[in-house]
Amino acid sequence: MFREDFHYKRKRISELCKNHFKRASYSLLRGIAPTSSLNSMMAEKVEKYKNRLMYPEEVCSFGNLNPDKTFYVVRVMPQPIPTGLFASFLYVAGHIYNANERGMIPIVDMENYDVMFPKNKLENTPKNSWELFFEQPTDIPLEEVYRSKNVTLSCGYDWWKAFGFGEPSRTVEKYHAMISRQMRFNAATSKFIDDAWNKLKGGGEILSVMSRGTDYRIKKPKDHPIQPAPEFLLDKAIDMMSKYGIKRCFLKTEEKKVNDMFAAAL
Repeated sequence: MFREDFHYKRKRISELCKNHFKRASYSLLRGIAPTSSLNSMMAEKVEKYKNRLMYPEEVCSFGNLNPDKTFYVVRVMPQPIPTGLFASFLYVAGHIYNANERGMIPIVDMENYDVMFPKNKLENTPKNSWELFFEQPTDIPLEEVYRSKNVTLSCGYDWWKAFGFGEPSRTVEKYHAMISRQMRFNAATSKFIDDAWNKLKGGGEILSVMSRGTDYRIKKPKDHPIQPAPEFLLDKAIDMMSKYGIKRCFLKTEEKKVNDMFAAAL
């Protein structure tokens, strides 16, 4: 069922795209090489994409397959500042939700369009970077989608912002079912997580601490949470471990000095 204001947001899609990517106008897109699996029409779309800093949603027909279905290809737009895997995850989540609201079948293309994290160049692994970690939301392969009759290529707007993914009190309840059903870890990723957890869980409870550094702590980017100082986090970790009798701490940080500080104190 459509959200009350969905049609209003759809009507303003061009304006939303322009406003979003105007801020990214100084970013340069890297080259995108069409794969051999693409037909000439799709290759033209990819070439058109790589020369633009802003692109609208496009309705296409690439062939005669699946005339009874309408596919929604999630195209990922590079940002001025590189973002992490789960920023891309949120972006994809918003577009999958958008596709569901409109009765389309979503599929993620991180093979023919540029992505923030490096292209997967390992042997015997998927060319589509999304499939390195996640299952596709449909069993129909991307190659078949690009030979189908009804295909919508996504715009570059962050739909997760429009649909409330940034509201923690609503996010879990509203989107948990969709994410569990259509954005599942693949078998290899699930095994990696399970194996890591099985190695950790045997020694009692673990306190988990995340200390964001680099641009988050130093540059304090607009519209992002303000990060606490590492010293504050360490003091809180010591208090929590003492209060609850926790003997181990799992620290997630990208800064070596923060890791060293925690290791020395704990």
